Amino acid sequence: VGAIEMQEAHELRIRAHSDQQFKKNIQKRYNIDPRKITVLILGFRLTRAIHIDGKRSLSEDEHIAHFRNIFIHIQDVFQKNANIVFKMHPGDGNANIYESYKLLDIILCGDDVRTDELMSVSDLCIIDPWTAANYLVLASGVSAICVDFAPVRGRIAPKENFGIKKIINTEGEFARALQDFRGGILEEQYDRRGIDARSIEKIVGLV
Repeated sequence: VGAIEMQEAHELRIRAHSDQQFKKNIQKRYNIDPRKITVLILGFRLTRAIHIDGKRSLSEDEHIAHFRNIFIHIQDVFQKNANIVFKMHPGDGNANIYESYKLLDIILCGDDVRTDELMSVSDLCIIDPWTAANYLVLASGVSAICVDFAPVRGRIAPKENFGIKKIINTEGEFARALQDFRGGILEEQYDRRGIDARSIEKIVGLV
């Protein structure tokens, strides 16, 4: 019947775009400046990047640097005209490892924050190809760029499962994609055909 979470993400974004007060309430809750565009970055689990030989492909320092570089590229393109929101992975219980991001004026969100709410008020989402949150990207309709600067050796990202058309593997490609988005010419990065946002109605119909 589909996923209820996908329907909720779809309906939240529709409401945020049709009800300005509803949108302002979410923005206020997360300290998002409505005068700026909002770029949401979804973090992946610190321990998820494991090589086939059992070694992590990113150390903790490299993990922190990975997202810092993403933030810097966004700031280079949008200057001070963007809210940069970082949603930590639920598996990263220790938020202190991301404290240094506050120096870059990043809005840090932990596990107590709803990802679909953040998506509903975001203009662009930066996401990893391995996370199931890609389903929320598909359902919500938010523009998104899928990045994987440190592919895990011996594993192929399941992009077809999430409808991902393209995975950005270099920082140069990422910078160009950001410029394309800013210029309004970024090609659709996801295949959203066949997305069913009516799971709740189907479940009720089966009862």
